[in-house]
Amino acid sequence: MQKRNKKSKKVKIMATVGPSSFDESIIRKMDLSGIDVFRVNMSHTNIEDLRDILSSLRKWTSKEICIDTEGSQIRTGMIKENNIEVKSHRIIEFVPVYVKGDLNKIPLSVNPWEVLLPGDVLKIDFHSAIIQIIKSDDNIVLGRVLEGGIIGSNKGICIDRDIKLPGFTSKDIKSFAIAIELGIRIIALSFASSAKDVICLRKYFDDEIKVISKIESIQGINHLESICKESDAILIDRGDLSREVPIEKISFAQRHIQKKANEFQTPVYVATNLLESMVNNCKPTRAEINDITSTLFSGVDGLVLAAESAIGKFPVESTRMIARIINEVENNFVQMDDVNYFCSLPTDRIIEPHGGELVQNFFRDFDYKNLKGLPSLEVDDEILSDTVKIAEGTYSPLNCFYELRRTDVGFG
Repeated sequence: MQKRNKKSKKVKIMATVGPSSFDESIIRKMDLSGIDVFRVNMSHTNIEDLRDILSSLRKWTSKEICIDTEGSQIRTGMIKENNIEVKSHRIIEFVPVYVKGDLNKIPLSVNPWEVLLPGDVLKIDFHSAIIQIIKSDDNIVLGRVLEGGIIGSNKGICIDRDIKLPGFTSKDIKSFAIAIELGIRIIALSFASSAKDVICLRKYFDDEIKVISKIESIQGINHLESICKESDAILIDRGDLSREVPIEKISFAQRHIQKKANEFQTPVYVATNLLESMVNNCKPTRAEINDITSTLFSGVDGLVLAAESAIGKFPVESTRMIARIINEVENNFVQMDDVNYFCSLPTDRIIEPHGGELVQNFFRDFDYKNLKGLPSLEVDDEILSDTVKIAEGTYSPLNCFYELRRTDVGFG
């Protein structure tokens, strides 16, 4: 495999917009850092806010925008204080979504008596709690807690049998109208279970749209070939998929889905836990770097940032980290036999060599009071960091060496 030109980045980066990143300056920094598509997740977005969110993104970036549907999944409704802890053997009543949940009642996004049957086993929020239905009629649905745990608001529920649900929620359908109005042409189809779901989605739009079908259930895997044929791309959601596939088998499921998609030349995106530690930390773990690198070596076409960019503390840094890893895999893997490659300086705080002559002069007696009368220019943190490095001698554009103690000070 030959080295590709650095400017022809093949692997795309999709980043989810959320409370942490919905800000003009942050979106612009993420844009400059290498984002190709900004994703709006309808599972965590109020339909009343969608038009303003999309309109703002249109002003802040020229990159493509994707609406990710809620999809046909059973979820919990609103829980008092956002979550409750249920103990094993406790009897819980399941109620409609308009009832607020507590220790005795759990609201569902579907009418419980229309969907649940005695004997059904419900795994709530990645098996945090497991409940079996012991009674279901027109008046009441009861379940016994088999395994206690935390149950939160708006959490996904997996049931141990196939249940026919509408392909889209009412909120999804309303979002399609807004997408048409604002010219959004990329839709991520959550919980795609068959080719019919993709065909049905396209019928809501008069013009051509790009459909990214999310494979996050056993049904999706079972109908993968037909889904690939009808979709523009496949997104492997390792998170929701692990509700139904044992977590120790997720990597094998990822490889199976990717192999099948490759047979139909359908582009593949991978999501979930790429840089999960960066939700709270400014640096990723070595295991995350290895996971992303291995995923890239397998030949995927795109990576998706979710919690990292939506609710994490470091959305811009997460974007830059993903872009750096992609750059290494696409442009530098041919140097793996060169030991000097591993000894090179990190690229996160170093600008690229650009020629010129290194001059290191410091004006110790400079009158800083005169600065107030000079013209000013507003720049972002990255440009400020580069300027300081050049001006104060922390970086040589010729030889790339450190000389100033403040090299670990971050501006971006």
